[in-house]
Amino acid sequence: PEHVDALTRQDLVAFHETYYRPDRVILGISGDVNPDEALKTIRDAFGTWQKGSAPLRAELPEYKRNTETRSLVLDRPGSVQTILRIGNLGLNRKNPDYFPAFVMNFILGGTGSSRLEFNLREMNSLTYVARSLFSAPRYPGYIGATTEVRNAVTAKAVEEIFNEFKRMQTEPVSDEELNNTKRSLVGSFALELESPESLLSYAMMVEEQGLPKDYWDRYPEHIEAVTQTQIMEVARKYLGDKGYQIVAVGERASIEPALKPYGEITFVPDPSK
Repeated sequence: PEHVDALTRQDLVAFHETYYRPDRVILGISGDVNPDEALKTIRDAFGTWQKGSAPLRAELPEYKRNTETRSLVLDRPGSVQTILRIGNLGLNRKNPDYFPAFVMNFILGGTGSSRLEFNLREMNSLTYVARSLFSAPRYPGYIGATTEVRNAVTAKAVEEIFNEFKRMQTEPVSDEELNNTKRSLVGSFALELESPESLLSYAMMVEEQGLPKDYWDRYPEHIEAVTQTQIMEVARKYLGDKGYQIVAVGERASIEPALKPYGEITFVPDPSK
């Protein structure tokens, strides 16, 4: 709150003048438009917009995975459930591991019929929804799992999430799982191509992330090329067996015993209080 309170109008003006510049912008149009007319409209509107002088790319430190699993617990006394996020450093979109990791994630927890959902909901009645987490933008994203459970089953939920991480690394996915996943991903992609918004989003992503111009033309073949061996390899590489960040929100008395076996725990107070 103190940082927000300290902001002045001049801070906002300076930020706008530095970063809202044409050399930092991608403008896309999708629909029943005449390209020449659209370009004229754009030039009329933005033709005098001047480039900025600030560096175009942020200088960021190297991303490194944790060497040991650690937990962050936000204590909310009286909460009747625990909200869990368990993750690790992932990869960016241009990484050669992207497509095997993408398919692996879908099998692990990308749908209502995924492994996490079947284990935590159907087999163990621990939750209503359990999903995997996967993000691969320009910079390395994250990979992991999330769910919400009753206080009493917090330890069991964490245990079963890690069990599914381990199973993905040690047991090849079945032919049926892999083939069904490929059909689902390619089929849903084909349906999205009917939407002008989706087409524009895909085109913008190619420009924003510097992807090959034929990236989306070859998307189905990249999905189809993923093998069971590749899935196990990326599972070992990105899910691993240590270095996780566990974030839990709920009642400390229920969460602390559940997370103690996994390493250091840091407790923070509820910021809403």
